[in-house]
Amino acid sequence: MKAFACAFLALVFVARVAGAAEPSGWRSDVPCGHRLPVEKIEARGCERAVAVRLPEGGEFSVCQTSQSMETAEMRARLRRNSETIKEWNVMVVPPVRLDSDRLGDSGFPVRVDALDMNGDGKEEFLIAVMNNEGQGMGVTSWSIWLFDGTRLSPPLEAADYGALSFPVCSQDGRQKFLLAGQWQEGWEPGRGKGLYFSACWFQLYMDYDSWLPADRPSIYRRYLFGFERTRGQAMESENPLPWYRSSHTHILVGPWTCSGK
Repeated sequence: MKAFACAFLALVFVARVAGAAEPSGWRSDVPCGHRLPVEKIEARGCERAVAVRLPEGGEFSVCQTSQSMETAEMRARLRRNSETIKEWNVMVVPPVRLDSDRLGDSGFPVRVDALDMNGDGKEEFLIAVMNNEGQGMGVTSWSIWLFDGTRLSPPLEAADYGALSFPVCSQDGRQKFLLAGQWQEGWEPGRGKGLYFSACWFQLYMDYDSWLPADRPSIYRRYLFGFERTRGQAMESENPLPWYRSSHTHILVGPWTCSGK
């Protein structure tokens, strides 16, 4: 996983013991930001295309240049009025099915969330493209960019964006982060092997080289029936699930696991 490497090195038992003494203000964070509408558009050279309108004449668009559903590469573009700010390729790998009901009204695996990240009254944007949707659990893999209206960050990889990975704010609204997670296999005493969702908080301000992890612990939750049920509801509704508040969510103690490279 590009975003960060999470290794459960038999540290889970230690995490539960040590976690009781750790600060837990992150449990009171609230999902924040608002989702911008994605619209189908007609664009030259595109079999299908969608766009998200941004303030001051801005636009983010994604273009499928081939009819073939086996084609993984699409073209993304940021523009302001008639000027192209950035153009790059994004990967959307089958079995993503464009135009499916699960992808919302636009039928495209694109999401843009807006929020005022630094408290100056001006919104910035989290631009996300779903690279893949797996079989079985239906895990979705996303690339996410931070755009401040002028500059675009490197991509950060996260799973189940919009449901388990999403922007969060402290209750007073002063601190803002991206909670980004991945599914990992792990182990713990008395339970043996299992599947976990492990996540880190990342700072929401521009850095040219990487996303900066916040000074917070990485957290994890084991995938049991209760988590499976609430995750399914969140995936269906495309609404954030504050799973970090649960008593079943624990701090991972040990090697630093968060990297924005």
